[in-house]
Amino acid sequence: MSQSSDQPVGGMAAVDQPKPDRLAAGFKILVGLAFGAATYYLFDLHTKQTPSTGAGVMTGIAMGLGVWLLLSGIMPFMGKQLPRFVGPALLVICAVAMGMAEPKIVTAMEIRKEEEGWAQLQASPKTFEDYQRYQFSSSAPRKDISGPRALARVKSELERLEKYKGARVATLRRVMQECWNERDVKNPATMQPAMDLVKEELAKSYAKGLEDLAKSTGTGKREFPEDPQMRAAFAAILTRLAKSDDDSVYLSFVSKNEIKADNAAAEKLISPGDAFSADRDSMRYRMFANSLEDCLKSAFTEPLVNTRTLGDKAERKGKVVFEVQCTSRRAPGYFELTRDGKATGRLLNMEVEWDFVIFDVDGKELARNHSKSNPADSFRFRSKAADPAWAPYSVMMDSTYYNYCREVAGRLGMKPPAAREYFSFQQ
Repeated sequence: MSQSSDQPVGGMAAVDQPKPDRLAAGFKILVGLAFGAATYYLFDLHTKQTPSTGAGVMTGIAMGLGVWLLLSGIMPFMGKQLPRFVGPALLVICAVAMGMAEPKIVTAMEIRKEEEGWAQLQASPKTFEDYQRYQFSSSAPRKDISGPRALARVKSELERLEKYKGARVATLRRVMQECWNERDVKNPATMQPAMDLVKEELAKSYAKGLEDLAKSTGTGKREFPEDPQMRAAFAAILTRLAKSDDDSVYLSFVSKNEIKADNAAAEKLISPGDAFSADRDSMRYRMFANSLEDCLKSAFTEPLVNTRTLGDKAERKGKVVFEVQCTSRRAPGYFELTRDGKATGRLLNMEVEWDFVIFDVDGKELARNHSKSNPADSFRFRSKAADPAWAPYSVMMDSTYYNYCREVAGRLGMKPPAAREYFSFQQ
């Protein structure tokens, strides 16, 4: 009797292969593809930066992880498993390979891209836009283009100014400063053609400014006759500023108070108090500076001169300086202070001696104008209950500073600020 058996020959039982976890494998493939995209992103990012081994290693790590995960996800569908040592080995190999290869690849790409951009620039009309296009196309543009690029930019700005009639002087000075900042420090002479063109155009604007100044003052009778020496010095200053990088004149103030009022009470006079203090003088300096700056702005079709106040110990070398020297002294007699037609006290009389001096950049005196004024000659002010007793003296000095600024403007050939009928005490 024969006996059948289901066991295979040899006595070995069949073993079924485990089915792959499709969900886990699919997830690994998706993550691997994500790392592949990250590899492309990093490589593209590094082409826009300075090549380095560290950047290449980062790209290689992303690549190694991507390959590792892709193989780990694909092989189970083939009935195989990725050996454990393969993944780390792939990571190391990709990191080392990209750390060595990526800098060379990126450098070669940059050289080719720069050469293509340079060829396009040479074949172009070489406008400012052409230079910009070349610079944007290369992460390492050639340094010797700084001068020609600046010259093209100046020409472009001049064309725009001619078309749109903008603030010519301010624009040219801004472009000149920016071009100078972009110069090749090892060869600054390449920037000279652009700088020369800017200064040539500035000279035209300043020459026109002098013509406008002559027209604005006219030939009729003036409140303050023009001082020929001051006007000539002013013209020389404007000519110098047209060629200078600094378009400022610096105001310096020297104030001396020689008024003695120790016996004010015995003389039945109102005491000057703090009317001549340094704080009050500082306010007058600011008023003078602001008024003169307004005159300079209105004297020309566009601002040609900026004013800055120079500190007592500030360096003067290389600066055009307008110095205002003021000396206040007591004059004989006194005058009555009245309110609503009624006497309210006695004020001492005073006179103020002025010198306006123009110094060139080397400290040479170019012009000096000397004058005197008596603040009480035509003095009217509005008082407030909170004003200190010495307020009239302070307002007198305020008014004489303002009126002297009007005189200086007239002597320089500009239209003086409008005369004020009243003044008031400012805290």
